[in-house]
Amino acid sequence: LDCPMSNCPEVQLAGYPIFAPDGKHLIENIAPVQDPENGPQNGQQTQFELSVVSFEDGTRRSIGQGGIGFWLDNNTYGFSQTSNDGWELIIFPLFQLQPQPRVLLREADILAEIPGHDGTSTFLAGNTFALVDKHELILQVFVGDEPGAQSYLFRIQLTDDLSSVAEIDLVWSGSFSGSIGASPDGRYIVLVDYNNVNETPHTLLDLETGQLRQPIVSRGYGYGLSWSPDGQWFVQNTDTYVLLHAPAYDYQHYIPHGLGECQQIALSVDE
Repeated sequence: LDCPMSNCPEVQLAGYPIFAPDGKHLIENIAPVQDPENGPQNGQQTQFELSVVSFEDGTRRSIGQGGIGFWLDNNTYGFSQTSNDGWELIIFPLFQLQPQPRVLLREADILAEIPGHDGTSTFLAGNTFALVDKHELILQVFVGDEPGAQSYLFRIQLTDDLSSVAEIDLVWSGSFSGSIGASPDGRYIVLVDYNNVNETPHTLLDLETGQLRQPIVSRGYGYGLSWSPDGQWFVQNTDTYVLLHAPAYDYQHYIPHGLGECQQIALSVDE
């Protein structure tokens, strides 16, 4: 993987990268190897091997096991981990040699916001990512039974110093089988239903209106949609054409061009 800056080393990765906002570091998320006889264990939190990788010198530092990592800003990262009281979101300062975790949120804080929760179901923390400019986190919580089970999306407003939670809002609940992403401006949440590499359904949730858009199919298994930096455009990639969308204006621009074996397309900042 080449870094987004010049004059820096090439870095080999074995897992999925989550970049810091300034592109100088990333969190490498290496998925666990599933037992071929037993498969994934329902009701248990998936534990990734997590490392912080620097693009400035190519160093890699293990930060433990947990859910997929996230960045609150250029200097603070976090992930979910299991504890004696369920799961919790923890955050770390990047530039401490032996950083001590700070608990940002506990499972009980989220369960208190789920309507009708009676304590009989197992809820697991799913994807977490930050809307950095808004000091917000989006957290997916799902019932730990089967793929496609009920999920809940929460918007978590943080204090200005990012040290604690100011407010928790349940913004959507429903069923989908994949991951979540967001537009850079934080208006749209993207629900990704895993299907296959050639036809992955993506559904946009408009946080301003609370409405779901009709699903679109775009190539690129689990990687979500590629957005312009201002969040005004995203690109849809199919076998025979590319479609530019401006969702706030219900505008589409059709480009009759197939990309062959390429499974993922990105909008260039320079273009």
